[in-house]
Formats: sequence, structure tokens, C-alpha cells
Amino acid sequence: TEGVPGACGRCQEAAQGLRRDVLDAAVAALEGVDEADWKTDNLHETLNKHREDGGYKPRLAFGPVRVAISGRRVSPPLFESMEIVGKPLTIARLKGLREHL
Repeated sequence: TEGVPGACGRCQEAAQGLRRDVLDAAVAALEGVDEADWKTDNLHETLNKHREDGGYKPRLAFGPVRVAISGRRVSPPLFESMEIVGKPLTIARLKGLREHL
């Protein structure tokens, strides 16, 4: 696994072992959310549906998103962080991580 460019060693370690297919599915699900609906509850609902549809456990489904947003496997509340960061930057971070897995 290549590291995320410009990322600290801890961020690169966090990205190890993440699955590309899970990240791709999360990106697809989140791209369908309108910016006006980019709210904590809606983001949680959207990613939870993605998790259920894929048959993923929460750690597997949310882990890649958490690493892309915070650079860590353990972080502040994920969905609140995504709302604060906003849709364009969230999607960009997810795609950036995907390119380097």
C-alpha cells in the first residue's frame, strides 16, 4: 500500500488494509447526496444504508471514510466532521485516499 502523499506516518499507517471496493461504494453513495442535504443525520443514514446493502460491518464500512476525513482510524464523530468539512472536500478526500490505496 502506498501512503497518502504529504500525510504523516500515522496517517499512512491508518490507510493500510483498507478495501478499495468499500471506499468506491461509499463515494458513490455520498456523491448522490445533494449539498443542501449534507447534514449529519442524512450522512449517517446514507452511509448506514451503504453498509447494510453491502453487508459490511460498521468498522469496514466507515473505516475508510474516517481515515479519509481525519487521517486516523479513531477520530472525532465521523458524520459531524463530514458535515463541517462539506461535500466537495469530503468527496475529494475520499477520492484522494482511493488513488493511493
